[in-house]
Amino acid sequence: MPLMYSSFFLSESNGLPIAVTATSSPGQIIHTVQVTATQGIEQITVGARSRSTASMPLTIEFGSTDVRNNYSIFIIDVQGEVGAVPKFRLTSTGSVIRAYTTGTATGTISVYGAVERAS
Repeated sequence: MPLMYSSFFLSESNGLPIAVTATSSPGQIIHTVQVTATQGIEQITVGARSRSTASMPLTIEFGSTDVRNNYSIFIIDVQGEVGAVPKFRLTSTGSVIRAYTTGTATGTISVYGAVERAS
């Protein structure tokens, strides 16, 4: 039987963009995985945008601060929305997804996204 998915916002956003203010690892929490025995998969999509004239790196941490679990992208100054993480699947309840930037203008990168939870 195929999986059915329900849509949700990132757990820390209520649908609004989240300003990334963390400047090092561990980053600020942007989502906590909330799967159950009957809902075993979350598929996360994260986008990002900059409101600054400076280009800055953005790092997304999946479940831990281990660099093997990190995804880094460079956000070009005011380029508009960038698809940072397309449809990444997670299965561990309580795993957190964090974000940080080491750029000079903290709080000017925002992340936003959606969660598709299997049911």
